[in-house]
Amino acid sequence: MKLACGLAVALLATAAQAQIYKWVDEKGQTHYEERPPEGKDPKDAKKMTAPAASKDTKAAAGADWKQKDIEFKQRQQSRDQAYAADEKKRSQREKACADAREDLDYNDKRGRFYTEENGEKRFRTDAEQAAVVEAARRKVKELCD
Repeated sequence: MKLACGLAVALLATAAQAQIYKWVDEKGQTHYEERPPEGKDPKDAKKMTAPAASKDTKAAAGADWKQKDIEFKQRQQSRDQAYAADEKKRSQREKACADAREDLDYNDKRGRFYTEENGEKRFRTDAEQAAVVEAARRKVKELCD
């Protein structure tokens, strides 16, 4: 039964090959069509068969598609890696911006700070405090704009 089915498929495949007709019109142009020319003597058209694709052609086409698929996957992987790197940079920048804003808020609204030198508290002068706040504002502008 399997042999009969295989034989039937093989016969149908050869019968399914397209016929091509080659003919030359009055102007001298050569035509290739699936049907003989209408209104002309069928003997004027030469019957041809389409060449079957060779195994080498099929193998080359398969290898070409495999190579293209590999190249596509490499491009896709590169794009994904670049996106991940950009996303990481964006996330780090957002965190740095948030930290800078928090630092500005802390220095601007808490009043004067002091430092301990030799066990004694030394408060910042108004000018020192203004300089610290201004530096924090510049950092926020740099990181957040």
